[in-house]
Amino acid sequence: MIVIEAGTISAYDYLQNLSGLEYFLEQTRINCESVAGYQFLWERRGSWTGGYRDVLLSAKDKRLCMGGLGRMDGRWEDSGWRMDEAFGRLRDGHDTIGGGSRSIEYYADLFERMRKSVRNWSEEKSEKNARDLWTCLRWWSGSIEIERGTKNSRSVGEIGWRDGNEWHPIPRVHRFSLAQPHEYDISASRLRDGEWETIVGTQIAEYTRWSIDVSPGEEIYLRTFVSSLRTEDIANFFYGSALSLAKDFGADVRSLRLVSQSGFDVNASLTIFNEPPSTVYYFAYPPKPDSSVPDPPGFWSRCPCPLCSDCRLHADAAQVGFRVEPIVQYESITKPMLAVLQDFESNGFLPIPKITYASDPPFASITEVTDQHASNSTIVKRAKKRFGDALLSAFSKKRKTS
Repeated sequence: MIVIEAGTISAYDYLQNLSGLEYFLEQTRINCESVAGYQFLWERRGSWTGGYRDVLLSAKDKRLCMGGLGRMDGRWEDSGWRMDEAFGRLRDGHDTIGGGSRSIEYYADLFERMRKSVRNWSEEKSEKNARDLWTCLRWWSGSIEIERGTKNSRSVGEIGWRDGNEWHPIPRVHRFSLAQPHEYDISASRLRDGEWETIVGTQIAEYTRWSIDVSPGEEIYLRTFVSSLRTEDIANFFYGSALSLAKDFGADVRSLRLVSQSGFDVNASLTIFNEPPSTVYYFAYPPKPDSSVPDPPGFWSRCPCPLCSDCRLHADAAQVGFRVEPIVQYESITKPMLAVLQDFESNGFLPIPKITYASDPPFASITEVTDQHASNSTIVKRAKKRFGDALLSAFSKKRKTS
């Protein structure tokens, strides 16, 4: 535990010393206290942002001390996604850029539901409480690892484990989709005064647009992200089957990984010459049918309408640059989450899916087949309940675990 200021400690370091339900109880308490802080600032047209180590607690009673570090400003309209961003940073232990686009009220309700689900399960190991906590668990499934500029051909939905630098895929066959289509994240990041600040864009027809205020000669750096995300089905499969997969392959549960996101960091830069201060707009083209990024990936304009070709900024009026970098993100079973999964299993409430292993690794690890083709291309090693059935019935009665 590290003392940051007199009488305060880092919330992240404090949480790392906790395990299982105690971790979740304390983290959700801190989240709910942050709601009160953001609401207080919002009513006074203020807001707060900071890194994961800028979230401080009182050393005496562990109450949230908002504003000791980080930055206070007048961007009160951004408080909703800043709450989500702060939650993700504290959860993941790194300064993830960007959050959701919902309101303070939305996240206030979400954090309270998360806290209630943990508290109820800690008080009574019932079917309903298990179901409620299972539903909330995905909010703690942040990206644990990020690979940039990777040449690996990892596919979203792939599951495997690491042994040093070696990747061991687990070949499986599924009857549901594993990945969502590639699309741009509505949140982008602008580099200003050496810090990245989040900018929330909007969808204009097939384009994604961000607006930026710019001064003459100012260099603008905008980081956008286009990616494919894993589906809820494969996420539920991963967490429901993790204990079984680790047992079947003799792997450490903590070493298991789910490829949760794959795409590109798309960085756009702009310097305008001899123009008065103004607002410029960056428009990102949609990904190609093969999920690649067009060249160039977008364009800058003085007009908020993408169809106004006369307003586009070209080399004679501005210096424009682009850089595209591939990126892959992984999810893993965190130590607190593992304790909850084991708790579910010991009480007979873990919804274990049917695991169908493919016969031809490694690319069979993302095979999606129909029922009539399944018997010809797969080997069924563990005949558990189908996951769709499990979500409906696993909580209706306790199951014996092997």
